[in-house]
This record gives sequence, C-alpha cells and structure tokens, in this order.
Amino acid sequence: MPGEAEKRGGISRRELCAGACGGAVVLALCGLKALPAQALVRPPGGQDADRLMERCIRCGRCVLSCPWHVLRAETLGEGILGAGMPVADFYQNWCDMCASAGGMPRCIEACPTGALKAPADGERIVIGIAEIVPEWCLPWATGERCKRCYRVCPSQYRAISRDKQGRPSVDPEKCVGCGACQKACLRPDQGSLAPEPQLRAIMVKPV
Repeated sequence: MPGEAEKRGGISRRELCAGACGGAVVLALCGLKALPAQALVRPPGGQDADRLMERCIRCGRCVLSCPWHVLRAETLGEGILGAGMPVADFYQNWCDMCASAGGMPRCIEACPTGALKAPADGERIVIGIAEIVPEWCLPWATGERCKRCYRVCPSQYRAISRDKQGRPSVDPEKCVGCGACQKACLRPDQGSLAPEPQLRAIMVKPV
C-alpha cells in the first residue's frame, strides 16, 4: 500500500532515503570528474544552480512528467556532482513550457522538493539563450539559404531574425531557450558544417 506522502503526490520516505544514498555515492566519487565539461541547460525553474543542487534528490519525477520528452537525467560521464539531475535535451524535441497544456510546467508541478522553483505571477520563464556559431551556419559560412531556425522560432517569442543576406541572428532579450531552433537545425549528415554529430550551428546555452 502506498504511504500517505505517495497518496498526496509528495515525497515518500523511500524516495528520501534513495536520494540521500545517491548523494552519499556522489560525494564519495568526487575524486572523479566533478563538473560537466560544459554547462547544461536545466528544466524550467531549475536555473538556480545552488537551489537545484541542494534540493534535487534525483527522483526522476520531472523527467517522467515532461509531455514532450525533452528532459533526461544527467549522466555520470557529464559530471559526478550533477549525475541524475534533470537536463533539457533538444535533439528530439523542444520545450514549450507546457503552454499547450495550460498552467504551470509539468516538471515544476511534479518536483516534490521545490528544486524546480515556480515562477512568480506573470514572470517569464527563461531556461537558456540560443547562440549561433557562424562558422557552422550555412548562411553565415557559405551564403547558402537556410531558414530552419527562423521558421520554427515560436511566434510568441520571435527571437530570431534574418538580415538582407539571409543570415540569422538571435535577440537575447526575446529568447527563452525553448530549443525549437536547435531541434530544427541541420545535422552534420544533412549538410551542417558542425564538426561532431551532436553539435548544431545554433544551440541553447544556459542562462
């Protein structure tokens, strides 16, 4: 039978113990790679790194709650201290902050410890800023026509514009890091100039 905490959707004793054990293992392994080679984009509400590190118990509820399957758990290879914490991954889909579902992002609602902080009323959620690498971007590097990122940027943001030569640029004041542009950007096997399969000419960086 589920405990009262599980019935209420809160954190159970089992989850708390699992989180504590996981934390002990993490601390014991700190002699390995402690931090990721590059900063990772976190889910909505997870931009306060100290709060996330302090409160996240790696329960995976936020990952399971994501309707677009954008979230995954950080791997040991990416960094020991953050292993198991949620990461926004835009290679398969992008994050609409659950606007299509209405209300608060599901990941924030699912978090039992408050590691993902709910925004204040009327506060815009920003999880990152898209950045273009000109030497990998076809319009910038070769003059070839490509409007993928421009076309998919959601109309409520309109963060990507194009100059007279068709070269895209990102307005950091409008971008929220939804990842639609990164998902749409050409892969190297599709003609991108990016040197590695996982890289794109436009990628979301954490705030």
